[in-house]
Amino acid sequence: MKERIEKLLKNLLLEYIKTAEPVASSLLVDKLDEKVSSATIRSELVELEKAGFIYQPHTSAGRVPTEKAYQYFVDNFLVEKKLSAKSLQALAPYLKINKSDREKLKSLAKEFAELTGDAVVLAFAENDIFYTGLSNIFSKPEFEDKNLLIDLSKIIDHLDQVIYDIFDQTTNINIKIGSDCPFGQRCASIFTPLQLADAKLLLAVVGPMRMDYSANYNLIKFIAEKYKS
Repeated sequence: MKERIEKLLKNLLLEYIKTAEPVASSLLVDKLDEKVSSATIRSELVELEKAGFIYQPHTSAGRVPTEKAYQYFVDNFLVEKKLSAKSLQALAPYLKINKSDREKLKSLAKEFAELTGDAVVLAFAENDIFYTGLSNIFSKPEFEDKNLLIDLSKIIDHLDQVIYDIFDQTTNINIKIGSDCPFGQRCASIFTPLQLADAKLLLAVVGPMRMDYSANYNLIKFIAEKYKS
C-alpha cells in the first residue's frame, strides 16, 4: 500500500474508533501532514473502497472501516507503549494474587472493564466464568442495532462453550476480529492466559470492532506480564 494511502487509512480508522461516525473526506484533508486536494483524497478513498478496506453506508455520508481495515490496523498500526500513571495506579492493588483470591481477581476484571470501556471475561476454568462491563458495550452506538444485541446475547448465553473452545489453545495474547472473533462476528476481542502460581486463567476484553486496539492491547499485555513475573 502506498505510504500516503496508508496514512489516509490510519487517520480514517483512528477518527472512526474515536467518534463512531462515518468519516468525511474534508476531515481527512485537515489531518494529513502534506497538502493534498480534496479531489485527490476522494480518489484515494475510492481506491481503498475498491480494495475492501472501507465502505460508504449512505451516498451522502463519509466512509466507515471494514473488518479488513481493522485487521490491517492491528497488523501495521498497533502502538506498544507504557501505561499512564492513572492506569498503573488503578491496577496496582490487583497484581500479586493467587487463584484463591477470587474476589480480588473479579475486582481486577471490573477495573480492567472500567479502563477499557468494554466488556471483560475472566475464566477461572472452562466452566467457571465471570464477566463484567456489559453495560459498557451495550451503551455503544453499534448496539443500537437490535440484531447485534441479540447476537451477542446468544454468545453470552453459551459463554461456557466459547471459553471451552479457546481455553487450552490460548498460550499468548490473541487479537481476533470480526469473522475470527469467538465472541461474535461483528465484535473484536483480545484475550490471554494469566499464569498464576497455582493455576492458569483466561482474561479477555470484548467490544465492537471499533475498539481501541492499542489501548486495550497495552492494558492486557501489562496484566499478563505481571502474572508471568
